[in-house]
Amino acid sequence: MRAGERGHWAKGGESAKTQGGFVNNIVMMGMGEPLANYDNLIRALEIFNSSWGLNIGARKITVSTSGLAPQIRRLAEMPQQYHLAISLHGATDEVRNKIMPINRKYPLEELISACEAYQQAKGRMIWVEYILIDGVNTGLDQVEALSGLAKRLQCKVNLIPYNPVDGIELKRPSDETVGRFRDALHHKGVRVTVRIEKGTDIDAACGQLRLKSEKKTDATQPLGQAVEVELRLSIPEAPFHVIGDPVPLRWEFVNRSDQRLAFMWEGCCRLNGRITASLGQVTLRSEPATSAAQLTAHRFARAVRLLPGKPAVFETNLGDWLNIDRSGEYKLTARYTGLLDNQQPQVGRGWQLWKDSTTAEPIRATLLTPGDYIARRNQAEIALRLDGPDRLLPLDPTMLELKLLNLSETPKTIHWPSDFALWFLDATGGRSPLTPTRIRSAPEEFVLAKKQRLAKRIEIDSGAFDAQPLGQYRLFVEFKTPATRSPSNAVPLDWRLDAAGLQQLIRLASGGAKTGRRNRPLKLMRLHLGEIGQALGQVPEAELTDGGRKLLSELRLAAALKPIAPKPGEVTVKLRVTGDGTIQFANTALGQAFRDNKPTTDQLAALLNVRRHLGWTIAVELRPDKATSPKQLAAAFKSLKPFASDGIKIKILPALNLQIGRAHV
Repeated sequence: MRAGERGHWAKGGESAKTQGGFVNNIVMMGMGEPLANYDNLIRALEIFNSSWGLNIGARKITVSTSGLAPQIRRLAEMPQQYHLAISLHGATDEVRNKIMPINRKYPLEELISACEAYQQAKGRMIWVEYILIDGVNTGLDQVEALSGLAKRLQCKVNLIPYNPVDGIELKRPSDETVGRFRDALHHKGVRVTVRIEKGTDIDAACGQLRLKSEKKTDATQPLGQAVEVELRLSIPEAPFHVIGDPVPLRWEFVNRSDQRLAFMWEGCCRLNGRITASLGQVTLRSEPATSAAQLTAHRFARAVRLLPGKPAVFETNLGDWLNIDRSGEYKLTARYTGLLDNQQPQVGRGWQLWKDSTTAEPIRATLLTPGDYIARRNQAEIALRLDGPDRLLPLDPTMLELKLLNLSETPKTIHWPSDFALWFLDATGGRSPLTPTRIRSAPEEFVLAKKQRLAKRIEIDSGAFDAQPLGQYRLFVEFKTPATRSPSNAVPLDWRLDAAGLQQLIRLASGGAKTGRRNRPLKLMRLHLGEIGQALGQVPEAELTDGGRKLLSELRLAAALKPIAPKPGEVTVKLRVTGDGTIQFANTALGQAFRDNKPTTDQLAALLNVRRHLGWTIAVELRPDKATSPKQLAAAFKSLKPFASDGIKIKILPALNLQIGRAHV
């Protein structure tokens, strides 16, 4: 079972959600087949879902199954809309029989039929989990079969690269294989994601726990006297690494003593490790974790075990330790700082807790900023030239042309599009992947001969930049394989919503133009309310319809209110009741957002009308002055009472005045 947060059981008939911390979602997974213990599963789900239990909505509870078709049909008959996830891992009976024995009893057709019955009863999307095992279920035949099943169920597919386990000869596919499989599904119209797992470095990822726990150790081995652990630091060999890449730092601890040692390792959380990077006179040092939650969470964590002469290896990301923003050849040093004062790890019998520190020998690595990386593109074997417009248009796809030239003396095999990545650089030089992207061609493999040129068309999805801040960007394409990597030139892109663009969006939004279930033009303007206030003021009202002018007025007010609470959530509007009975905004900034001289109650009504653009929920507090009489307070409360029908919470402070006020209403 996986839970979103640590929670408490309800006491005294209260909901668990009333007690501070609470669980917000649950996945029944990882403790065996949930549906094989159906009666107890239903009882547990009842406890999780009931108001007298954890009070978690059924839509927040997921049941994951390997495919017990009869139990899926039984679950479909339950009134609750639990979420269903299927561990598929094979899209044909031939493949699934090899890796999922349950398929021999309930073949795919029977399983899919049960899933369709569940969908019909619940009206909810089903998730399909698909572990990619190299050479087993990564072929194109599985792509075809899986896409057919996904379209039949209208489901979303989660791809999970296999996590290696000692004693099992199955292999994890390469990143290139995973990318090709994902792109092939995407091209066929399947909603697909690749899950980024955590815990692989400590054998704690999905599928790795049970076998490790079953291995027996000799607890009677005698303890020696010498205590010594060697730390080695390494980084993948390459001419250079690009800053922002997930550059792995490999920590290898070797037990040089004759004792069975145990020690704490929480390097990914920066609790027991430090990294230093030196470039000339500049030295960067990682800071220790200071979060109380982190320190508490790992206080009683299980210690890592080190057998005599044996290593323990962990991988972390360089970017998780240091914020490097200069190109150069860096000297990197790692230090294990030892056991923290508050850490009390669980150490088994026959193991000695090692509390000392150790430092690795320095290593060197050349790191380049994305800008410097692009500037060195003339040294690459594959030259890339990217051409496209200089401006992104809202709601319209952006067309690019990528030209490839093989500069090497040998032919190059190209996997399109999985060998390529699309990136953008923001104003600070930071690099981020551009998603979602669509390349209008089927996955293919071709050979680029010596000096051969080839052009490919790339279409950026119209919503790819929607959530990015407005401003100047640079876009480039990278060709990357295990043997080489090459960037293209950077194409400047101006992402802005000016008055003309906003006028078009308002026309579309007020006309009800929708993509799927959402009004995309309106959503786009809401995303950037904090940035388009000035441009909204320049939109000509005369050229809009009545509906457009109404929407424009709402957006102008919402943009003025946005700085008060930039993030969606509950906003408390404090209203002052003066000695003469007048109602005023106690928040000066809130009052200044209204440009008219209308009564405060009218302005409050206008605020409630635009709250949907801001994502606000409103609570109102009446704060009477000392000179305010109970009768005046009661009159003010009565004037606001109609707003309560809109779900607005109205409170009077202090509490004494609340009672007085209500007595006069």
